[in-house]
Amino acid sequence: MTATRFAFVLVTFAACTFLAGCTPSLSGAEADGLAADSRPLLKAMCGSTGPVSPVNWPESVRLQQPQSVWVKADGLYVATSSFMESEWGIFVPCKPEQFRATPGTDPSFEKLGESAYSYHLAG
Repeated sequence: MTATRFAFVLVTFAACTFLAGCTPSLSGAEADGLAADSRPLLKAMCGSTGPVSPVNWPESVRLQQPQSVWVKADGLYVATSSFMESEWGIFVPCKPEQFRATPGTDPSFEKLGESAYSYHLAG
């Protein structure tokens, strides 16, 4: 194996290992608790867009040690990690009964609990 090929394999392996650790890991019960704790915040802020001040983060959000928390038109984004243009975190929809996670979208969503999802924004 050439040095260039070895370096490519090593960098690819390191990136895959690092990125696998970016996805939030919550149990269904923890995700549902975070969604329930976030409901008052969503009730007050859904329909608007902007950052949420750390003083307004529910304790279950604070425990995730987010880089940032935003409310957008569709819900609450708790950014737990990022790399270059990509971002990973937890999403709580404003209207969970109407939200449908569509495969192959950006951001992409994976169900964690009844009304919370992990998300990946490719950038």
